[in-house]
Amino acid sequence: MNSPNVTISLNYTVPVQDAAALLHKLIASLPSDATVTTSSHPGSAPRVWPSIPPKAGEAYIKAAEENLRQLAEGSIPDDGWGQLKDLDAVIDSLRHETRAVVRRAIENGGHVSRDEVYELLGRDRSKSLKGFTKPAASLTERLIAGGELPSGAKPLLAPIYQKSKTYQQAQGFAVPVQVVSLVGQRTI
Repeated sequence: MNSPNVTISLNYTVPVQDAAALLHKLIASLPSDATVTTSSHPGSAPRVWPSIPPKAGEAYIKAAEENLRQLAEGSIPDDGWGQLKDLDAVIDSLRHETRAVVRRAIENGGHVSRDEVYELLGRDRSKSLKGFTKPAASLTERLIAGGELPSGAKPLLAPIYQKSKTYQQAQGFAVPVQVVSLVGQRTI
């Protein structure tokens, strides 16, 4: 079971010459497995992402590491999500359960583990997550059909599977890194 995420926002005024040292001290105090990224956007602060659960599965870990690498390098693919007039309203239009998972994936850097989904939904782990991404997929399809997203845009919430020829459960779920970047810019 993962611990819940906590967002800490500091409104603390220090002399400009002390700000960098204070920020480095704060970053140094973070757990060693946390990922810190910076943004090229003026006025944005470094961002700390939760560690990737080690038992999440190979495909999930690979996808999560790729998300965090893109965020760290600022190499955010343009999937068309920046074209939306109000991305937050689009996310908020999802039903509560799906919205909570999308928001957690954004908080995590673009990914959310299967265990976190069960925790967020309050669902018994013996129950299936089959069809769970359908509302987000339908929303993406409507946005494409309405011309708000380009055809071929990545779905707002997609399952992460280990490549196999047999049936598998999703190891977790991902949102496009561009969505993480766009929403993250507003929440810093």
